Amino acid sequence: MLKVNNLIGFGAGGSKGHLINGSQVNLLGLGALTVDPNSRLTLTESRVTFTSMPRNEDCFLSIPFINPVQPDEDCELLMDVRGSYIENGGGAYFGISNLADDYLDIVGAGKNFAGSRILGNSTGPYITTAYVEADGGSEYLGSSVQIGNNTTRYYKIQINRSVGTYGTLYVKVASSDANRTANSFLFTQSVALKSKAAYTNLIAVSSRNDGFSLRLSGFIENIKISKALS
Repeated sequence: MLKVNNLIGFGAGGSKGHLINGSQVNLLGLGALTVDPNSRLTLTESRVTFTSMPRNEDCFLSIPFINPVQPDEDCELLMDVRGSYIENGGGAYFGISNLADDYLDIVGAGKNFAGSRILGNSTGPYITTAYVEADGGSEYLGSSVQIGNNTTRYYKIQINRSVGTYGTLYVKVASSDANRTANSFLFTQSVALKSKAAYTNLIAVSSRNDGFSLRLSGFIENIKISKALS
């Protein structure tokens, strides 16, 4: 199912999408693009729930920015994330991109993605997470870190353009502090970005869309995005 929401969410001058100003993203806002052929996603204004989402489906929710993140601008993305294990290797991706598509199609198109992912691991079972960057047809993945199962974690994903040649992507995950104070982070990962890209879309959630039917459930909610780092 392909759905483009044309009901609410006009920006200045009638623009469609979310205005980046630190406010919470309305997931039902004007211009939101949902590709969900098998009804895996359930949306409210503040939460996207994915249920038994397999890796081999083209399934994602994307929201355009009225004022995209420019190549020299910082960016900070806050979101509350919970993964619920179903099968080993089932996963979900979330972050920002310059293409409204599922994660692997973004990679295949040579576009940019900066964010994170969660994966199911049968050992616990538990959920792991890591940074994710895509650039020029290649993907760069951080080392997997355990973050529990059926447990909400509080993400702070930042692009700091003043660190490194093209900027640095940081993924910080707090255990139980929605305010994300410095001493509440379980861990921080970082990677030097490979180019200076503009980011035009929020990818609120996406399947990988590869050849494996491995499934994962969970939700992502309370998404805020700003061009100021905290």
